[in-house]
Amino acid sequence: IYACGGTYTYDPAQYVPQGKGCEVTPSDGKWIVKQYTAQVGETKYASFKDAVAAANAITEGPITITLLNNATLADKALDITKSMTIALNNNVLSSITPANNQTSKLNIKGSNISVTIQGGTINNAKSALSYPSSLLAQTGTNTLILDGVTIENKGNYALKYQLDDGDLSVSDSAWVDTIPTVT
Repeated sequence: IYACGGTYTYDPAQYVPQGKGCEVTPSDGKWIVKQYTAQVGETKYASFKDAVAAANAITEGPITITLLNNATLADKALDITKSMTIALNNNVLSSITPANNQTSKLNIKGSNISVTIQGGTINNAKSALSYPSSLLAQTGTNTLILDGVTIENKGNYALKYQLDDGDLSVSDSAWVDTIPTVT
């Protein structure tokens, strides 16, 4: 038994799993347990979408989004517009695209940026008649680095790469499942 959400009249710390983004905070004689999905710097976020928005807003210094739990990408695409590292932290970043939707879920759209994704799994599942990719690298001279990433592909593309003069670096990574295609 473990607790990763809710309000308690006793300290539930012994039931809160370590390494799953759960925190216990005492408040007015009660204990509140919250689960976070991702972290940027010292700030934790309930969703990966919120973490990407925060990372895109940072104006200086290295940017790292660390996944604290498995996360599912929303129906709408998330655009990465700054150089950053996405540390999957041995978690799974999943996307499920509804029918008749050709939207990629994680789009690298900045100009002259470098995005490193490391240490985990990106899972792309599609519904009938959808042709999304998990990752879309596009526009100009961007760099995408995949290091220790498994891309599980059940859609049309695991990675759609549309860069004029960009770079793609893949190390210790794998594409698995039905259509392991890089274009």
